[in-house]
Amino acid sequence: MKERGPDGRHRDEDGAIAQTRSDPLNKNQSTPVALPFRPLSPAKFWNRWILTLTPHLLDFLIFLLLLILLAKGLVRLRAHGLYSMVPLYLLASSYSYLSFRGFTPCRLIIGLCSRRVGPEPADYGDPPSGASAHSIALSAAAGPVGPPLEATFADLSYAHESPLQKLDLYLPTLEGGSAPLVIWIHGGALRVGDKSSMPRRNFGPPPKPRGRSGPYQIQVPDVAALTARGYAVASLNYRLGSWMVTAAAPAIRDGKAAVRFLRSNAARYGLDPERFAVWGNSAGGYIGAMMGATGDQATIFDEPVHARTQVSSAVQAVVVWYGAEDRLLLPRLDINNYLPIARTLPPFRIVNGDADPVISPRQARRLHQGLIRAGATSSLTILPGAGHEDPVFMATQMAPTFAFLERTFGR
Repeated sequence: MKERGPDGRHRDEDGAIAQTRSDPLNKNQSTPVALPFRPLSPAKFWNRWILTLTPHLLDFLIFLLLLILLAKGLVRLRAHGLYSMVPLYLLASSYSYLSFRGFTPCRLIIGLCSRRVGPEPADYGDPPSGASAHSIALSAAAGPVGPPLEATFADLSYAHESPLQKLDLYLPTLEGGSAPLVIWIHGGALRVGDKSSMPRRNFGPPPKPRGRSGPYQIQVPDVAALTARGYAVASLNYRLGSWMVTAAAPAIRDGKAAVRFLRSNAARYGLDPERFAVWGNSAGGYIGAMMGATGDQATIFDEPVHARTQVSSAVQAVVVWYGAEDRLLLPRLDINNYLPIARTLPPFRIVNGDADPVISPRQARRLHQGLIRAGATSSLTILPGAGHEDPVFMATQMAPTFAFLERTFGR
């Protein structure tokens, strides 16, 4: 419950200021600019629906057929004996397991037959395929567009199981010493998204969501401001999937693999291995929270993806923008099962809108309260009227997040 403080501003239960769209901390920030909406062609639209929906529908129908056959077999079990049912039982159990893992024949066949449709435009963060930075700048709807931000090191492979296991690294100009690192993890329901969404600064008014799945405009950190403050920034790609329950573990494992890669190469890139922060939005915030909770304990997310398993995957700060996901069915994917047994937990900063239809403020409060019970330092800010991927995050939460990083890293 929010109460007014002595200064008349609303504060949350932990004392954090509930930021609004008119936050005075950010009155000098420039107004972002939009890329025009690019509607999907009918071919891409139907291809995307075929690729996404048809495998699940076929899986359901086949599994239903197997259940019917099993039911009939049980009725005739007395007449034909148990051994006649063994092949059907094996088939049903195998299909159930493969369906849960996401490797059913239906999904493989549909995936191979459907042509590739490219990046998901509903994210509104990825540039069109093949577009140059100059053409993206020229397509802005209005207002000034800053110079393109080029990665110091692009497409660094932090593991070798998938082409998606790459990151871009943006380094500050330092006269000496090593830089603290901010690792950005994009959202997209573990289905879509790309690391290239992060360095862009000008977005403008977002599209109006047509449902829980958007379309949304990705809210990202200001890379130029971070590097100007002496931070290194990594923008992370990770393995994606068709269902969050099966895609979550590989994505978290990739996040931890990226931390190990960057820490083991800290001297090469001028990074401070003791000051790593992870910052994510939506599904990226969930990945970051899980990384923060499991950095000091052995879990299923530490299955080796390379030879650096002896290097710590712990992070020293976590920023979660509307990513307090705790409904993924499996206990191993619930952060609340790891918090009580964690030996150390980094400071968390959690920000959520109270009008978010995807990640509710109740979920954000549950994460915050779970961290407090586990002895962690956590701050929670609920933004009145803010939805999922709301522009109010970039407009009002950049300065408070920078201040959180400065306090945490003692700068």
